[in-house]
Amino acid sequence: MTFAEVYTEIITRSGEGYDNYLDRAKEMFFKAISTILNSGEYDPTEVRLMSSRFTKNIGSTNFTDGRYDINRIWSDQAVPDVTLSPFYTHELFDARVELTPVAPENMRFSQVSIERLNSAHLISQLSIAAGIPELIWGFDYPDIRVNTITNTSFRCLATLSTHSIPRADIDEDSTPADRYMSYHFLIRAIEMAVNLLKTETE
Repeated sequence: MTFAEVYTEIITRSGEGYDNYLDRAKEMFFKAISTILNSGEYDPTEVRLMSSRFTKNIGSTNFTDGRYDINRIWSDQAVPDVTLSPFYTHELFDARVELTPVAPENMRFSQVSIERLNSAHLISQLSIAAGIPELIWGFDYPDIRVNTITNTSFRCLATLSTHSIPRADIDEDSTPADRYMSYHFLIRAIEMAVNLLKTETE
């Protein structure tokens, strides 16, 4: 089933009065995919062709004022070329960043919300007092942000995991849906898209 056939199926299942909602059907289909993926209620094998992982070994010297632009994974320049990153070339349904410690070996890496990161000085001070270096970090696109109060040199493996489809394939109606998802997942997305279309156009 191509994407064009998927949109037609959503309109058909929605019943009378939806013939002119092709653009909305397309929007609801990809919204449904995003909703399912972010719910976590799916088998990873159903969407393995949507899954991508990007990694880069980075350290404290790569951060400027406690920030590392994640687009530098693909374009390591002072001002990275964002057009080379999947944030630009793909429709991202979800994105998860992880930092895995490399050095020093006893350093703890703790991810927190950006709001908590901005007030994490006390936690850092307690870690220093306990003799255990801790890197407190958060992600606020495009920056990986760290609390720099410890001033401890570190290295880590930065990993970005995504589920996405290239924008070029989304814009091409003849793209086969099974290039990126199983039939079972596709039907779930269609059914959810029908409900979303009806709900948002009532």
